[in-house]
This record gives sequence, C-alpha cells and structure tokens, in this order.
Amino acid sequence: MKNIKGYISSNYIKNNLISQKVQNLVIRKYCEDKNLIYNLSNAEYIHDESFIGLNEIIESIDNYNGIVAYSMHQLPKDRKLRLKLLNKVLIKKKFISFATEDIAVKDKKTLNYLELLINLNNYIESE
Repeated sequence: MKNIKGYISSNYIKNNLISQKVQNLVIRKYCEDKNLIYNLSNAEYIHDESFIGLNEIIESIDNYNGIVAYSMHQLPKDRKLRLKLLNKVLIKKKFISFATEDIAVKDKKTLNYLELLINLNNYIESE
C-alpha cells in the first residue's frame, strides 16, 4: 500500500466554503477505495492564492508516495505556478490525486489531461 499525505483548504473552493472535516472525510474515503495509507492532511492557509501548505508537502514528499488533495480547484489559478508545483511532484517520481474528481497525476500524460480539464472548466465558467 502507498503512503500519502492529505491536502485540504481553508479557502473557498469554486465559491464554496467546504469544512475541513468534510474535505478530510472525502480524502479518507478516496484513500480507502484506492488502498492508500492516509496520513493527516496539511491545511492551506486562508490567504487567497497562498500555497505555503502545498509547498510544505512537496518539500517533504520524500516521506510519502504522493499527495491526495480534496479537489483540483485547490491548485493555483496561474498556469505557470500550477505546472511548476505539479512538475516538482513528478520529478520526484511521486503522484498527486484529486479526490472529488478521481484524478491521479503521475506522469506527463495525466498532467496534460488535468490541464485540459482545468482549461475546459475555465472556459465554461467564462461563458
């Protein structure tokens, strides 16, 4: 079984304030379904577009096989920053999953798929 670190947010996610308890429950269920060992989540700080918590997890990712975040919508809106963070995970041969979307980014192909979904979502929201 793979050992993962959870990642939750204190911020709004898609204009919704989702309690940390609910986010942790969703991540825990995702981990159970995927046979992953769940370690308590790091919570992102309340500041908008702050990714200190995510950076801390990535810096200590050698202790885990990967990260499970509540949602892909916790990632930076800025594409350049988002890709920088995600590529750091991939360079270390780790993965990042998003529980509500049931997506695991483990290589360039799945990273491109995630980017496509984010771009489609951004397009739909702009209409």
